[in-house]
Amino acid sequence: MSSAAPLEVQFAAEDEHSLGAILRARWEALKGGDVGSLPVIIGIIGIGLYFTFQTDIFFSSVNFINLTGQLAGTTVIAIGIVFVLLIGEIDLSVGFVSGMAGVALASLMQSVSFSTTNFQSFAELAFNFTLTPAIAGKALLFACVMGVVGGLLPSVRAARMKIVDALRAA
Repeated sequence: MSSAAPLEVQFAAEDEHSLGAILRARWEALKGGDVGSLPVIIGIIGIGLYFTFQTDIFFSSVNFINLTGQLAGTTVIAIGIVFVLLIGEIDLSVGFVSGMAGVALASLMQSVSFSTTNFQSFAELAFNFTLTPAIAGKALLFACVMGVVGGLLPSVRAARMKIVDALRAA
């Protein structure tokens, strides 16, 4: 910033990036109907509050370690999708590849037997997984129904709208 500019112009230029200016601009956008990411933030806070009141161990380190382990695969896929979207591309094969990898790993589980022991009676319960054609058919039917509900119905709705309105509704 040049020292030749009047003092009030220098303060105005510095003020547009301050926290107060950002919050004022966000408030004006919210009043204008642009909710942005606010519903997502409120939803995450609501989910956190719900589970906090349901159990005493939600905000414990053991629970966060458990959640970290469970979300590892989903997080790797999500990060990959974000990188693809950041470069301006779109990759629809991620769902297919993830689903096929899940089917391949599930079919490999047929050759493994699992067991658990009841230490009071010393009885052992052994079981294994079997991927039958009926189970595969039900899984395929469920995937088709989810594809229709999640993809075809919104696209039919968007096809009946003007392009600009469809993009704004998304």
